[in-house]
Amino acid sequence: MDPNKLEFNSEYWQNILPPMDDITLDTKLHLILSLVLYLAVTVRQLLEFIFTTEITAVKSKASVFMSRRKSLEQFAPAVLFQLWHTRWPKVRTYLHEMIIPCAHEIALEESDSIIRDPDLQINVKKLTVASIRELLRPEKILEKYRASAPFIFGLLYTFSASPNRYRKEKAAREEKKSSQRMGTEDGAAEDANDKADESGPEDVYEGASGPHAASAETPLEGFSRNPVFAIILAITMLAFVRNRATNALPLLLGLFFKISGTSARVLTMLSNTGICVSSNTVERLKKRISEDAIAFAVDLMKSGQIFFVIFDNINIFIRKFQQRTTNRNTMIHATNAAVIGLSGVDAAAENLKEKLDLRGKRSAATIEDILPTREDDAHMRKAFTGLIADMLIRYCPGNQKWEDRAEMLKEASDMIPKDRPRKRTRARSGFSTSTKGLKRGSSRSSSKYKNGQHLPKRNARRDRFDDVDTMERVENPEELSALWHHALQASHKIMRTHYGNAVLDPTSLAAHKGLLNRTWDVNKPNYAAAKALIKHSLIARLLHIVMLFLNMTLWSELSAWRPNMLEIREISEKITAQFATTAAAEDAKKGEDDYLAHAIYFIRDALFFFEFEHAVSWADAGRVLRVLKYWAFSFRGASQHNYARECAEILIKLKYEVTQSLRAALEKACNSISG
Repeated sequence: MDPNKLEFNSEYWQNILPPMDDITLDTKLHLILSLVLYLAVTVRQLLEFIFTTEITAVKSKASVFMSRRKSLEQFAPAVLFQLWHTRWPKVRTYLHEMIIPCAHEIALEESDSIIRDPDLQINVKKLTVASIRELLRPEKILEKYRASAPFIFGLLYTFSASPNRYRKEKAAREEKKSSQRMGTEDGAAEDANDKADESGPEDVYEGASGPHAASAETPLEGFSRNPVFAIILAITMLAFVRNRATNALPLLLGLFFKISGTSARVLTMLSNTGICVSSNTVERLKKRISEDAIAFAVDLMKSGQIFFVIFDNINIFIRKFQQRTTNRNTMIHATNAAVIGLSGVDAAAENLKEKLDLRGKRSAATIEDILPTREDDAHMRKAFTGLIADMLIRYCPGNQKWEDRAEMLKEASDMIPKDRPRKRTRARSGFSTSTKGLKRGSSRSSSKYKNGQHLPKRNARRDRFDDVDTMERVENPEELSALWHHALQASHKIMRTHYGNAVLDPTSLAAHKGLLNRTWDVNKPNYAAAKALIKHSLIARLLHIVMLFLNMTLWSELSAWRPNMLEIREISEKITAQFATTAAAEDAKKGEDDYLAHAIYFIRDALFFFEFEHAVSWADAGRVLRVLKYWAFSFRGASQHNYARECAEILIKLKYEVTQSLRAALEKACNSISG
């Protein structure tokens, strides 16, 4: 006997039963049930056979019965369930007394498992920076929830990851197109009874199914938001509301909300809903992290490894809004600091005698030490060409349709010359003091950092507190300016030099600032705002020059341009030669074209700015020092004399007053801050 066919087929019943064409459905059902009763077959045995057999005809009928419909009224199992619930008191009693309580017990057991899990309970008093890093891995929480609460997780997954009508229709259209391409018909042919039973389309969604189909890294196809994240947050809220000790994710979310500037009122509302911890808890967490970070920094300073300290002061007004005649506003002078270890540095850099022997050697310095050389000019021309090529590839309209754009960007990056780039270094922050970051305050800060290590004093006359120690004389530490100050002052320098007048000069930054509807104060520009304006203006000028070179008059023509890397390189070199040098600006000045001369000077200065920023991002000390040679004079021309002297100070100190080993350490330290 064929296991895929019924033992009794239609021919068997045609020989036994009279013609059944004119009888009603009710009569047919009576006949079937009378045979069931006559053969003493239970309903359970019948249903179990229908839904477990491998016979094709029976499986087809069962699949039609279980197929989804547009509404519950058309879904056959739902109709059957409704009949059980309303017409059979015993079934209704069983549902209320057995199934629902059983689901309740399962949910309660899983909830208890989550709130009792020690890995999901974080003690703020024992929290460290290392444990914070562990919390930054949401897959750990996901694994815990899946293992501890499979029933709740599966229920929420079904609720959030089930396809809506749009996704079903889209999947149906895609399946139909796929079937047409393969030359097959959509679905198998069904007999008349099957078609009569169907009252709506089946669910043809073939995306991922089940609570293990998606993860935190791979969301479901077609979902713009990962359902798994929503499930994690939902279970977290429910567990945190039930037991505030289950605070792994709420603690992390509260910290991120707080440091992102979320107001106390919003944090209170989020805490009441169980999304995050309270604002007070976040403050305790920040204090604990700071204490651990300070201990971490002290351990580094005690380890014997060469390190450097980067610190900067913050001035905060207290009660500044109380503008009264007799009011005196107070100010907090706080200094934030970070201790950073330097690896791979020659031990000779710590030789204090050699360093002190070089003091005063700057007396031999001349103007030639800070003047740019021909080698510097050649380096800058190559750097400008690479930066221009990179900007054209990144910002030219229609660039998404360029072939091999990723390879072109890599080639443009390789065009920018390198000069002693350094490896990146980890920083350990949290060390702080209350002094200002001035010259006198710097020496006091250095002394506090030394004392903060809890190391014994090396001064033999330690009881004479009025003596000036080595820290006050800045013998042990070596001072060096942070690079971000130079970048900030350079943005101010460009604003002073090239801001101009929007009415008299349409090529000025003032005109471009008005076109972009920027409203910040140009006398005290924010670094990000000033940088954005400089970059917008530079890119616009570069694209306009490209249009002139290619004889284009419309933006749409530039959008249709499809260059290769050779064309980009040639155009970039041409722009550098004709629009990015002092000689080109002087030629325009001789031709009495002040607008063109001004535009060339701006392009040159902007490219210096972005060459410095690019060098800092790559921790390239050689490129930074080359730019400082040019800025030593341009800062003076913009009346920023302090930073003109600062540029000269760095160049002369590194050449005359530090050893080669110490210079390498200082270059690595200076570039590790931003690299």
